[in-house]
Amino acid sequence: MGSIIQQKQLSAVILAEHLAAIMVTVLIVGWVTMTYTVYQTTITPLRAAASARYAARVALLRRSTPGELTVHVGSATWHVTISLQKVEVISDAGTTTYTLSRDDLD
Repeated sequence: MGSIIQQKQLSAVILAEHLAAIMVTVLIVGWVTMTYTVYQTTITPLRAAASARYAARVALLRRSTPGELTVHVGSATWHVTISLQKVEVISDAGTTTYTLSRDDLD
């Protein structure tokens, strides 16, 4: 009778250890998912905006008159259109467009 009680206690301990291991795995997966989501919604757009602003500044340094220019910033390619009042920066894929005032870039 004592061995049956010990087996039940051992089974309960093993079950508790497995549940703890599952909870730790769930916490790790949740943390990684949250970090990835925050990165995609916050960091990626800010990085693209900074890259576009840098491309606009480089285009203004290379060409001060109105016209078009292609600027490579890291792995991104930007098509920059310079006019008298604004600078328009379009991503290579055409999915992102930034319009900046020339006064903001000085």
